[in-house]
Amino acid sequence: MAEAPHENAIRIWFGKFENKDFSIDDASRSGLSVWWSVNGVHHWVLLDEGKTITTELQKNRWQTVVDKEGKYY
Repeated sequence: MAEAPHENAIRIWFGKFENKDFSIDDASRSGLSVWWSVNGVHHWVLLDEGKTITTELQKNRWQTVVDKEGKYY
């Protein structure tokens, strides 16, 4: 089965974070918001280029996770 493009992006970005690679070349890329726990990834979303993660955005994402999973972690 072919890997979905978003899965590859997630693997690349988590690898970069683990290696503390925050190079300037990546500054123009779109953001990735991931909600996860010890049970795995619960929700992810690729943000539009230039979109800023705000408190309101995070609150809405959290509500999406709760609505989808039916529980509050």
